[in-house]
Amino acid sequence: IGGTETPATTGTSETPADDDGLMDKVCDPANIQAALAHVMRNKGAPGADGMAVEDLPAHLETHWPDIRARLLAGTYRPQPVRRVEIPKPGGGVRKLGIPTALDRLIQQAVLQVLQPRWDGTFSDHSFGFRPGRSAHQAVAIAQSHIEQGYGIVVDIDLEKFFYADDCNIYVRSLRAGQRVMESITAFLTRKLKLKVNPEKSAVGKPSKRKFLGFSFLVCRVVVKWKTRRRRFAQLASRGVPPALAAPAAGSSRGPWRLS
Repeated sequence: IGGTETPATTGTSETPADDDGLMDKVCDPANIQAALAHVMRNKGAPGADGMAVEDLPAHLETHWPDIRARLLAGTYRPQPVRRVEIPKPGGGVRKLGIPTALDRLIQQAVLQVLQPRWDGTFSDHSFGFRPGRSAHQAVAIAQSHIEQGYGIVVDIDLEKFFYADDCNIYVRSLRAGQRVMESITAFLTRKLKLKVNPEKSAVGKPSKRKFLGFSFLVCRVVVKWKTRRRRFAQLASRGVPPALAAPAAGSSRGPWRLS
């Protein structure tokens, strides 16, 4: 199942972000080397051009001067994204876009420069795809809320919103939960133009809901959380380790080094 999607770009050049030296920082040898190590560590399927991540060092050894020049000039254009569809456990498919290995490298290099600038503006209750944060931490915070007497959860799922679409709000009563669900849904749809999935969103007891693959068992004042064996089996079948910790630091493969 595949195909390609061409990014919505124009033929005109963009003004480089040279007023703050951002692109110079993106192209810094140490930053690119760290991005290369990250991309190769994550592996992943080839994009539309068929290049494997293992081929990146040799490709950069030959083409990096030209790539760098285009990035600094604002004329670099990403290649089409390969579209694939993977089945969902409950039916239907999830559409994914797979960039080329080179574009993944550049995206990672840009992220490493921009993320420290914007991460501090995020809510302290946000755990999705942030450095030093994990799903385990989010579940532990949820456990703490339940233990403090917030026995109703407003469980919100955004429709067709892949990157961090799970949101839980804990309140003390069912009436408060229904009121919060109405107000939050209105804000998401009217203000942010997002769509709440009514089939996966609900107000109820945490023991009846799932959060990031975990469920909660409430025993008097003790709250425990567990995950289903089927969830681990699904992760294993996709080659994903059960542990949600960040991967250990490593170095890039191949002899290529920036200078």
